[in-house]
Amino acid sequence: MSNFVEFGIFMSLLDGKLHKAKDLAEKFEISTKTVYRHANKLVYSGFPLTTFAGKNGGICLAKKFQCQTWFFSESELSYIKNIVASSNISPATSTIICAKINQLVEKEYLSKTKRESNVFLIDSGKWFSKKPDSLDNHQNIVNACINNLQMKIVYGTNENPRIINPYCIVQKEGAYYVYAYCNTKQEYRLFKLCRIKECKPLLTQFERQQINLESMPWNKSKNQTNIIIKTSKYIAQDISSWTTYKKLQDDYYSFDAIFNDGLVHKLMEYGNQIKVIKPQEPVNKIINECQIITQNYA
Repeated sequence: MSNFVEFGIFMSLLDGKLHKAKDLAEKFEISTKTVYRHANKLVYSGFPLTTFAGKNGGICLAKKFQCQTWFFSESELSYIKNIVASSNISPATSTIICAKINQLVEKEYLSKTKRESNVFLIDSGKWFSKKPDSLDNHQNIVNACINNLQMKIVYGTNENPRIINPYCIVQKEGAYYVYAYCNTKQEYRLFKLCRIKECKPLLTQFERQQINLESMPWNKSKNQTNIIIKTSKYIAQDISSWTTYKKLQDDYYSFDAIFNDGLVHKLMEYGNQIKVIKPQEPVNKIINECQIITQNYA
């Protein structure tokens, strides 16, 4: 984790501006003392950092410093281009970033980098959606995350507005969420961007709290349930794309997962190609869901 923070601090300083230690501490959710410790490590590694004391002081790179082409290898630059080109940012921005990356590559390696950057395609969209969930319509939420601005939103079927403190954008299974503190519920929650019907940035800033990643909602429960299912080896191989399974005998398999509505719906996607054997709780949940679906079509 330490190396990632040092890299992040270095990338922040590449703009050539003076950055206050307090601002860097808030950005990476560490103490100012830790910021200076990472800065010292960068200096010992050969990066020309300059620090200024006083109220308007801070840390910056030497004015004439430039990131050399050897800072990233050709393969690493290709990997970055793959991510940028396949992301949901606007095509114009993607083109500009990729062009800048090309300028970092030595001419004799440029053709190789272009060839490697066309090997992978990352599509974060869902199979049956018209287009991937985009951040284009939620740029104000992104800006609010960056500037620690509170937002007023109307979410889901609840028409009552709520005030949130947005922390970061989370992408999971082709959809974008904002991880925020909900002042109405007084808890941290994930809000799916496509379910936010109205959002308005406020002028009030919130104090960003240091958050332990282990306590976030997507890692909140550590209680794993052992699920035993009966299915074919082909479906079991497909299941291996989202969990690790163990073959028991014949067509019986087991895997560990967090039992919630998401798991139930995931299992129901396979229809009659899967039969849950144990435990009884997910079996009852699936039966109940099927009964509700049947009633809707009756």
